[in-house]
Amino acid sequence: MLEGWFLVVLSVLGMIGGVIAYKRYVSRLDGITDEEDFLSRNDQEFKRFARKYGIIGIVLTGFMGIVTTRISPGVSADVPLFLAIVLLIVLFGLLSIYFMTANILRDPRSSAKVKKDMTYSMIIAAWMLIAFSGLPVGIFLGMIELSSNR
Repeated sequence: MLEGWFLVVLSVLGMIGGVIAYKRYVSRLDGITDEEDFLSRNDQEFKRFARKYGIIGIVLTGFMGIVTTRISPGVSADVPLFLAIVLLIVLFGLLSIYFMTANILRDPRSSAKVKKDMTYSMIIAAWMLIAFSGLPVGIFLGMIELSSNR
């Protein structure tokens, strides 16, 4: 089932793209000590991250749509394996986002406002990663459901 492996690869690319874009976002904010400067730059940088990852996600979703139309009606026995791989990929991406943000959240010099903004940014980035990298999970679950109805 070549289509399943394509979906896994697209999920990996989505996770890598999201983690790299988020790493750039966090690294641009890492050295800022002034709270006012941090909060104004945080807004700009997060919008930049969201645009980049949104474009990556839209392109990958298009490719996933193309691959999904090529899936044959029969369900391969490999679907649970693909599902497990994609779930591990999403988990790895979520942990990466958390550990990148943890440096700022644990910094004793960070104010409550900075920590709150970074927590919100981390949650939004995590949901974006789940949306784009986790899309094959829905496809694989749909394939399992279709095969059980036959």
